[in-house]
Amino acid sequence: MRSSLAIDELSAHFAQSTIPAAWLDLAYGRMSANDAAAAMAEVEPPELVERSKALFVPPSTEAEERRLEALLSAHFPVPARRRVPRWLQSSVVALAAASLVLVIVQQIGRPRPFDGGYELRMSSGYLEEREGPAPASQVTSEVERYRMGQRIELVVRPRETVTGVSAVAFVVTGGTRSPLRTEPTINEDGVVSFAGTPEALGLPLGRSLIVVVIGPREHLPARDSDEGVQENAEAPYDVVEHAVEIVAAPDLAAP
Repeated sequence: MRSSLAIDELSAHFAQSTIPAAWLDLAYGRMSANDAAAAMAEVEPPELVERSKALFVPPSTEAEERRLEALLSAHFPVPARRRVPRWLQSSVVALAAASLVLVIVQQIGRPRPFDGGYELRMSSGYLEEREGPAPASQVTSEVERYRMGQRIELVVRPRETVTGVSAVAFVVTGGTRSPLRTEPTINEDGVVSFAGTPEALGLPLGRSLIVVVIGPREHLPARDSDEGVQENAEAPYDVVEHAVEIVAAPDLAAP
């Protein structure tokens, strides 16, 4: 066996070993598309299930014949096709199948860009001339200021309803990133919210940057890792951020 053919077959074997059994059963005709989708619904997001279902549905007999005809036409001229050995035809088909499996694995394994159109809103900070907090305001380029002990509400809303998302938030202070201490609350429309005092959220005195990352759970950076946050159109999640400044609470005991 030529080394290149061996490598191709080994690559196909490795690719198949990484595909979930339900999708392989569908590809080999041992399971219906609906049964395979139902089996994978608990471990894959709905969008990925639908994509995989379409990818692994076995082609019809007519489609297989058209594919073989196209392969033979591409590699062997029509006059010489009668002289092509059947073992060579089989090799061409096997290599094409291996290439198809590798392409499918690459498509499934590569995260798709995510754009939920998320925008971040925070409850307004204190104003010296007011006794109470101002109404909620949309994030601007200005720094929002809060006192220690003051309740902060942070809400991140999508452009439209989004399902199946999770979120992780970080506090960046002086070039050091740490996870926000409070876990997010996410409703059925994909609205993400955090609430608590600076102490509960883990916001130190001084200026910090709050960074919220929203998207499919399997593509989010881990809270306790140093993994960078991708901020471009190809990112598999949305990133929103806002600067805050925490100041000491007034000394009520002072005259």
